[in-house]
Amino acid sequence: MRIRTALAASVLAVLASGAHAATVLATAPADASYPNTQTLYCDVVNKGTKPVTVTIEAIEYDGTVDATLAAAVLAPATGTFLQGGGTSAWCRFTVISGSAHNLRAMGVYDNGTNYVLSVPAQ
Repeated sequence: MRIRTALAASVLAVLASGAHAATVLATAPADASYPNTQTLYCDVVNKGTKPVTVTIEAIEYDGTVDATLAAAVLAPATGTFLQGGGTSAWCRFTVISGSAHNLRAMGVYDNGTNYVLSVPAQ
């Protein structure tokens, strides 16, 4: 019985602390240099009714962060983007505050003339 009481107290303490992990959305990788050089844009929009703070990173295949947009506050019905470097392969969107529920994010590849590929973030 004491073990159950101690366990329940521990669970309640964690829940009461309000500690939680950040929500991360990410695209699948795509080679921005094939068949010719392209630019990766990491785009996000808040379709909700409350502000959301998000960090955007463009990342290479080996995990190196190529470019960062730190702590962008997205008001309702607004969006922003980050232009990746020449070797960026995928995008990571980390929600710092607010809910990811109403965010829509994707990586868009541009060859300088047209958008050639979009990859949704999950």
